[in-house]
Amino acid sequence: MESCPILHWGDYDPVGIAEYLRLTQHCGDRVQTYIPNNLELLLKRHGKRKLITDQVEILGRLRGRSTNSHVARMIELFDKYRRGLEQELLLPTTE
Repeated sequence: MESCPILHWGDYDPVGIAEYLRLTQHCGDRVQTYIPNNLELLLKRHGKRKLITDQVEILGRLRGRSTNSHVARMIELFDKYRRGLEQELLLPTTE
């Protein structure tokens, strides 16, 4: 399993980003994360402020502690929109 790729599909909030960082610290480049092409639009339209306000302490710990480009981009988006997004929003629905 040491060479198995890992796809992280967590929430787009500080807790989800912290989980992603923990995985990369232990498993390195094998870890990838799913980033939808329209993530910024999804955050703007469907994001929840509570996912940021309830996780301010975790967000503070993430700031400046990583050189990971995904983490830096997510912090920029959290700052811009003041919202996080639960990954369940991306699941297809049947009607």
